Amino acid sequence: DVCSSDLYTYFWQPGGHNGDGIYVCPDSSTTYFVTVTDLCGTIDTASATISVTNGQSPGFNIFPNDSVCG
Repeated sequence: DVCSSDLYTYFWQPGGHNGDGIYVCPDSSTTYFVTVTDLCGTIDTASATISVTNGQSPGFNIFPNDSVCG
């Protein structure tokens, strides 16, 4: 059955990216949405919120990866 295969398309917003994952570097808290479609046209969606709190130390250092966030 072609519908049971693991072939999916992905569409991310904001950004309009395709692929099963994305790298993000938001300056402020942002909710990302992904729409997944299989070969038979079945559609599902999910979301994730990345929270950015300025002025608060997380207790560890995070350094930007210029190749991703630059």
